[in-house]
Amino acid sequence: MFVSRYVSLLLLCSLILGMPIKLLAMPGEALPAGSTGWFDNIPTYLTPPKLQDVWLRFHEENLCQKLDANFRFHNNGMEVYINVIDEKSYQKFVEMMEPLYTLYQIDLHTTWPPEEEEPANDRCPPPSLCENSELLAYLRDPFLQNSSALGTSIQINSGNIFPSDYLLKMRMLMFAEQVLDHNKKMKRYAMDIPILTQAAFDSTATPEFKFRAVAVCRRHAQKVEKYAMRLIRNLTMALPKPLNHNKTTRHEDSFPAEITLIDRAESLAAEAQSVAIRVYHFIHPQHHTVGLADLREPSLLQSLWMLEKMATDYQNSLSQFCKE
Repeated sequence: MFVSRYVSLLLLCSLILGMPIKLLAMPGEALPAGSTGWFDNIPTYLTPPKLQDVWLRFHEENLCQKLDANFRFHNNGMEVYINVIDEKSYQKFVEMMEPLYTLYQIDLHTTWPPEEEEPANDRCPPPSLCENSELLAYLRDPFLQNSSALGTSIQINSGNIFPSDYLLKMRMLMFAEQVLDHNKKMKRYAMDIPILTQAAFDSTATPEFKFRAVAVCRRHAQKVEKYAMRLIRNLTMALPKPLNHNKTTRHEDSFPAEITLIDRAESLAAEAQSVAIRVYHFIHPQHHTVGLADLREPSLLQSLWMLEKMATDYQNSLSQFCKE
């Protein structure tokens, strides 16, 4: 009774807010036989092959990066709840779906984000970066070793913390935008890995479906690794050099040996989400200043190194499970 009321409440909130909701199975929980895919966003053996193909292509062609979508499958069709982030990706998805409308019952529920105002020409970088001497020194002169040689690029006495140098201001804006873009991509790739893993190792799936799903799992994990490394390179410029010059304390295995592959996928997604929040707050602090822990000791970099290792370990585990 409680579960039924809980689900009803979530559905009601989804309809009122116009936002899709993603409900995943519990970590390590096997895909239930005969599941409709509503709670886990995954097709099953009951799903027509062409609809399974669309779901896989959605992830294979990276549409999952540009569209927030939840799929609800039933025996003769599906419902898709989409929050459009990118217009071109949406049109591509619509074209992918068009041949299926005459074959199956398909309902597409689309919501659009509010229109953003045109950015002003006098945009300023986040205040947190303007007060970061490490980053200012690097962006003004990548070969500058002495961060005290900043001259008058920051007009503190006049009450303006933003750089007076136009090129420096643009470099800082580009730095912030690049970090946030890498961060968003890292998080979105990681968040889909649990459902892809469940799909890849569903005992009722066909060998072809499993093969393709495993390939998508591996590519998503590689993308998490890629963007974690890019964030490490970028944020290294903005953080003081650690007292201990080792990259981080990296354990031999970032996962306990006894946990399942789905558990590993869930842990990877949870860690990516946690790190992504910290990266965002580094650029846009809640209290207008960067946390002292990240200034005194680059724990954020350590977390990114651990996330990169978790993505690597997941790929190794994926290969091992495929051999079994």
